[in-house]
Amino acid sequence: MIRFVLRRLGWIVITLWAVFTVSFFLMRSVPGGPFDSERQIDPEILANMKKRFNLDAPLYQQYWRELTNAAHFDLGYSYKMADYSVNEIISQGLPVSASLGVTALAWALALGLTAGVIAAVRRGKAIDTLVMSIATVGIAVPNFVVAGIVLILFAFVWPLFPVAGWGSPRQCVLPAFCLGLPYAAYIARLVRTSMLDVLNQDFIRTAKAKGVPPTAVVLRHALRGALLPVVSFLGPAIAGIITGSLIVEQVFYLPGLGGYFVQAALTNDYTLAMGLVMLYTLLLSLMNLVVDLAYTVLDPRVQLP
Repeated sequence: MIRFVLRRLGWIVITLWAVFTVSFFLMRSVPGGPFDSERQIDPEILANMKKRFNLDAPLYQQYWRELTNAAHFDLGYSYKMADYSVNEIISQGLPVSASLGVTALAWALALGLTAGVIAAVRRGKAIDTLVMSIATVGIAVPNFVVAGIVLILFAFVWPLFPVAGWGSPRQCVLPAFCLGLPYAAYIARLVRTSMLDVLNQDFIRTAKAKGVPPTAVVLRHALRGALLPVVSFLGPAIAGIITGSLIVEQVFYLPGLGGYFVQAALTNDYTLAMGLVMLYTLLLSLMNLVVDLAYTVLDPRVQLP
C-alpha cells in the first residue's frame, strides 16, 4: 500500500505540473490582460505595474519564476485585490467552501443511501416508483434552478431561512440542500441498482436461510457490497460539488472561493485564477486517491496495482 500511495503521489505532482503549464499559457493567450480597463492608463504607470508583477519579462522567464514560487507554496499577490496574497485569499474562502461542500455531501449521502435502500427493498411498490421519480427530477433540474425555487419558498413565502450570508448554521441549510440535491438523486439510483444485484447473490440467500433478521441482512450484509459503486461515484461527485459551488455561492452570496474564482476569470487575474485552479486540482487528485484506498476496505478482493 505504501508503494501504491507513493506512486500515486508522484502522479499527482506530474498532474499539478501539467495543469499549471496548460493554465499558464492558456491564460496568457486570450485577448486582454489584468490591467486592461475602459480608462486609458498612463504608459509609464502601466510599465511600472507590469514590472512589479514581472509581466515585462519574456514569457519563459515568467513561467519559470511562477513555477518555482508555486513549488514553494508561494502563489504570489492578486493583480486586482491590492495587498492581498493568493494564499491569504484562499485561507479566507476555503473554510466557507469546504464547510458548504462537506455539509452538502454528508446530507446527499444520508438521503441517497436511505432512499436507495428503501427503493431496492420495496422494489416494484409505490414507494419505489415515487423515490425513483423524485431522483430523476433531482438529476434533471440544475442546482441554480433549485436555488431559485427554495429561495422563493423558504425565504420569502415562508421566511424560515436567511436569503444570503454566512455565519450561522441556518445560513448553510438552503445552499447545502441545493448543492447536494442532484448528488443525492444519483446516489439513490446507484444504491438501488447495486442493492438489487447484491440481494440476489448466494450469500444473501444463505444469510436468510440461517434465520438472520431482514434488517440485518440488508444493513450488515447487502449494504456493504452495494456501497462500491457509490465509492466510485464520490470522486466525480466531489468534483461536481466543488465546481457547482461556484454558482450556488453566487446565488446565496457566500464569501467562499466561488466568488473569487468568477472574479479572477472576468478580470484576468492570473495569479488568483492559477492558485484556485491548482487548489481544485490538488483536492480532486487527493480525493481520487482516498476513493481507491477505500475500495480495498470495502472489498478485500480488490488488489492495489
